[in-house]
Amino acid sequence: MTKPAPEDLTEQEDLAEQQDLAEQIAQLRADMARIAETLAALGQSRAETLRGDAMASAAEKLTEATEFARKNPAQAMALAGGAGLLLGLLFGRR
Repeated sequence: MTKPAPEDLTEQEDLAEQQDLAEQIAQLRADMARIAETLAALGQSRAETLRGDAMASAAEKLTEATEFARKNPAQAMALAGGAGLLLGLLFGRR
């Protein structure tokens, strides 16, 4: 039996290390893809929560405004007229 030359062992070791590194890189890529998917799902979930909160708040404010207008119709008309006048002045043609 002949022993392999030292340079042959080094090449074999290098090849094994390269193959191991390639496998580790592939695993890291897969892990990064899973992390990106998780972050995207978290972002979407947070956006849906914020949208729901905003819709609930807007509905509440609309209810409050409607109640105010029913209890104080003269003040509601004055506020609407003032807002219309102000917007007309701001956006009107000159």
